[in-house]
Amino acid sequence: MHIAFLAGDIRMFFSYVFYSYGFIFFLLNYLAVIPFITDSFNPMMLIAPRLISSFFMVFSLIFLDATLKNLAATNFERACCILFLILMPGVWFSATWFHPDFMMTGFLMLSIYYLSNDISPESPSFNKAIIFWAIAIAVKIQAISMAPLYLWLFIFRKDMLHLSSENILLL
Repeated sequence: MHIAFLAGDIRMFFSYVFYSYGFIFFLLNYLAVIPFITDSFNPMMLIAPRLISSFFMVFSLIFLDATLKNLAATNFERACCILFLILMPGVWFSATWFHPDFMMTGFLMLSIYYLSNDISPESPSFNKAIIFWAIAIAVKIQAISMAPLYLWLFIFRKDMLHLSSENILLL
């Protein structure tokens, strides 16, 4: 990205080798290392992207707690869920590695948080959930695996009075 930025080539800026990770992931990491890019031996070139992953791990846990609170979980249940996730070794391995899994998970947790507020497709919370799900897909294409949840909520949670036989056939 830096070479494309210096060359001023917009096509080169948006072309990268690994398309499973979205542009937002590479852009955010590029913005994090820009202050240190002149010194290639600066350890912050390696630490800054890992700090972003760690930040999104904490972000995910915060929104998991908020979602559980919206779903009327007790304090003990919320603490057990978060403690269970924190004690998993895979969480710590993934949180300090250069990849977008926790960034994707953070936006998915934010989306699910808005779904836990109100799952009606006509609500502004549902629209925010769809927007953050789209951002999660833009971070990593794997987030599209949540599509059945959003499709189910969109199709089956509509007010049944507005559905006619013609509309059902279109779905």
